[in-house]
Amino acid sequence: MSQTKQINLKSKRNRDSLKTSASLKEKVEFYREFSKVKNTVNVTNNWMGLLEKFRKEQLYIGQIQEVENEQVLIEKLCSYFANMSKKDGSDYSVNSVRASFAAINCFLQDNSKIKSIDLYNDVRFKEIRKVVDEKIRYLSNNGKGETKGSDSLEADEITQILNHRLLDGSTPERLLRKVFFINAIYLELRGGEHTLLNATDFFKSEDDGYTVFIYCSKNNQHGFTES
Repeated sequence: MSQTKQINLKSKRNRDSLKTSASLKEKVEFYREFSKVKNTVNVTNNWMGLLEKFRKEQLYIGQIQEVENEQVLIEKLCSYFANMSKKDGSDYSVNSVRASFAAINCFLQDNSKIKSIDLYNDVRFKEIRKVVDEKIRYLSNNGKGETKGSDSLEADEITQILNHRLLDGSTPERLLRKVFFINAIYLELRGGEHTLLNATDFFKSEDDGYTVFIYCSKNNQHGFTES
């Protein structure tokens, strides 16, 4: 008579015996679980709990992952991001809005009935990105951006970094690193502000340079500024 063996993948003893005793399916599950970061899972669960709390207060039916219509999902998430606030009614910080967006995107990619969801890049969900973008701009303009101060780089340190082989632009990845660093130095972008920079923010100047219109976080002046 065959028997079913249950393996606790979190047990060190069982991990050590994985090579010889686990089936192919169990190995796949082991590495899938191994790749998860505990803190990331907790953060995702926290934001999803707040989203479902909001949905319950609005008398929405079912859970967000059960929504099968793209337009309905867009409307519900736009409503959440536009109205999300703390228990005391105050606004969340820019970093919190970004964290919530990332957590919801991650959760929906794994659990939504709508296939191939990518809130960051999918053209289907550009309206959600627009609402989040404007929410971030509003919060930044009202002092809700969060950054941690640090010592400025000296000119020779900047030159040394730009001359490093990992920023030589020889591959798409290295070119992206260089652009990221240059934007951080010249435009004073911080954290997720890089992801909100658009080509339409650049305007050609008469001196063959560019004027860039950006929003800045709290320690980067305030509101919309011109660089």
